[in-house]
Amino acid sequence: MRMPFGKYAGELLEDIPDSYLLWLLSIELQPWLHGAVAEEVRSRQLGSPYRQDRQHAAPPVPKLVEVLGAVRKRLALSYHPDRGNDPGIMKGINLALDAVQEAIGA
Repeated sequence: MRMPFGKYAGELLEDIPDSYLLWLLSIELQPWLHGAVAEEVRSRQLGSPYRQDRQHAAPPVPKLVEVLGAVRKRLALSYHPDRGNDPGIMKGINLALDAVQEAIGA
């Protein structure tokens, strides 16, 4: 599959750097593209046989704090009051994510 947009538009997913694929998973994508990117990341992590001839290191495991930041951003894109949503929803999201960060000592 070829990347349909952005910095690597037209490139095969298998030729796109790990860091860019991980970033793609942190933003909102069409379900078909998200699935294809997630599958490519999984294949690299598992060392799939059809990837042995390529020089791709396994993508780094994101730190939990980074994951929580990406989750906060993704939810804010959907539920922020500036997008016409109830401010209480975003406040609840922030409180929940702050509590998780506090629980893990981040």
